[in-house]
Amino acid sequence: MEDCITIIENGMCLSISTDLKNLIKCHWCDGDILKLPHSIENIKPFACAYLKHISTVYLPNAIKCIGRGAFCECISLEAIIFPNSKQEICIGNQAFWKCYSLEQINLPLNLTSIPEMCFEDCHNLQQLILSKGLKRIEKYSFQICN
Repeated sequence: MEDCITIIENGMCLSISTDLKNLIKCHWCDGDILKLPHSIENIKPFACAYLKHISTVYLPNAIKCIGRGAFCECISLEAIIFPNSKQEICIGNQAFWKCYSLEQINLPLNLTSIPEMCFEDCHNLQQLILSKGLKRIEKYSFQICN
């Protein structure tokens, strides 16, 4: 495991790499909004998984990669706010798997691929706005969605 520090602020407890670029784990969040620190470039696999009460996630402008299962089973997650950035973003398999409350996604312009099972079992998903730069949608990306 990489070296990390634990930060408790704004109603969140986060484990972040010592260079402040990698979110390793969100241990808890008091509110329903998760607004990540501006320095975060990478969200490690399963870093925010199973946070049952989170409804909105604001991703920072520096974001480059959302790891496998990063937000899986965040069952109350309704909105993912991507930054207006020119930085290419990669998303890992199952990143938003079983986010049952997710209804609408406006994917960033700099997303080129939607990985396997990324939004699988998001059965309330009603609207998806794809990016112009999107080149590939992997299998099962939207399985068990409306």
